[in-house]
Amino acid sequence: MSGFHNLISDYLPCVQRKKGSTISVMAEAKIFFKLDVDGDGYPPVAVESVWARSGEKAGEYIIDNIPFFTKEATDGDVVAASQDDKGNLWFHEVLRPSRNSLIRVIFFVPDQLESVREHLIALGCATEYFGTYGLLSVSVPAQIDLSSIEQYLDEHRESGAIDYEGAILWDQSRPQDPVV
Repeated sequence: MSGFHNLISDYLPCVQRKKGSTISVMAEAKIFFKLDVDGDGYPPVAVESVWARSGEKAGEYIIDNIPFFTKEATDGDVVAASQDDKGNLWFHEVLRPSRNSLIRVIFFVPDQLESVREHLIALGCATEYFGTYGLLSVSVPAQIDLSSIEQYLDEHRESGAIDYEGAILWDQSRPQDPVV
């Protein structure tokens, strides 16, 4: 998987989200995640922020976009966050997981992006694209067969067009724990 991590560049691009054929509107708050940067410099940032909307209780938020780097929470998870002295909301823990799996795809053959993305959307996934890194984050809803998504991505990996990692993978036969 070193190709996946080593091809990430140093610039932050605009993010484009697709679910079906629409691009969603951003939510009301940003939740910040502290990231551990490894010896190879991955991820290329020490902090990632994701959009969220308020949950049912104070300090609860529902993640409303697909993360690119954190492995702690994903789209639809209900999380606890607290405000620091500068007003930033920092992630503490997942309170109720959505059971959505999170996969990240990097493209070595850029012209494959749209066909792969459209196929994943047709299978029921939501995606967000981070153009500068050539990185596609994929949210696989709990009701979608994860193995069919992985099989599709494996075919493209074998061709050399992409690589991917499963950041948060839910084993549908074990509803309590994500696969690590």
